[in-house]
Amino acid sequence: MSATVHPRAWGDLPTVVIAAGGHPAPALDRYRSLAALSTGGRLVVVKSPEHYVQYAEPRLVLDAVREVLEARAGGPGRRPS
Repeated sequence: MSATVHPRAWGDLPTVVIAAGGHPAPALDRYRSLAALSTGGRLVVVKSPEHYVQYAEPRLVLDAVREVLEARAGGPGRRPS
């Protein structure tokens, strides 16, 4: 991330950052910072250390995509109920 990017820079853009488990703390901090660019952002750390999370946890990835699409359909920053 650029030094000029700050938390909430993306406004309320729905954002889900998915990270494989087993990353060291500094890497998870970077992922947390990425999710924090949006007030509607969140980090999901999966149990699997598999790099290709979409293969290890396809349902989780599909649910995250669905969450973002539903939030956008309901208006910026709206989380589905």
